[in-house]
Amino acid sequence: MLGNQGYANSVGGQTHDVDLQQAQIANQQLEQAAQALASQYQMNTEKARQLAQLASRVSQLTQNGNSMTADDRESIANAALGVAHITAEEITDTLGKVARDGNQKAIDDLMVKAATNLGMPDATGLRDSLLPSLGISL
Repeated sequence: MLGNQGYANSVGGQTHDVDLQQAQIANQQLEQAAQALASQYQMNTEKARQLAQLASRVSQLTQNGNSMTADDRESIANAALGVAHITAEEITDTLGKVARDGNQKAIDDLMVKAATNLGMPDATGLRDSLLPSLGISL
């Protein structure tokens, strides 16, 4: 029989379940990373949390010298675009403008749109730090 002590340990108090402890630590680390992103880039906290989750996933996929598969890269890129409310069609159109017209401003405009959607004051941090940390370079 668990008694009151066992009940407290399994529900609201400190747990002795190692898997649960590890999950709690991972959640705390994720939240700290999200807060750091939000603070560093002056961005929306929920968007920062989503990007921190993606960065964590990239880290997991590339640990021990492993590299991401093409499917992994595509999945991460699509998720990052979703967080920034940028569509694949917008990417295709932008890349078409660059290839067809040499219009580098099209990339800058898309980066500004993404930064705005993330609640960032400008696109510098997005281009120079956030996207490369997710394995995305433009």
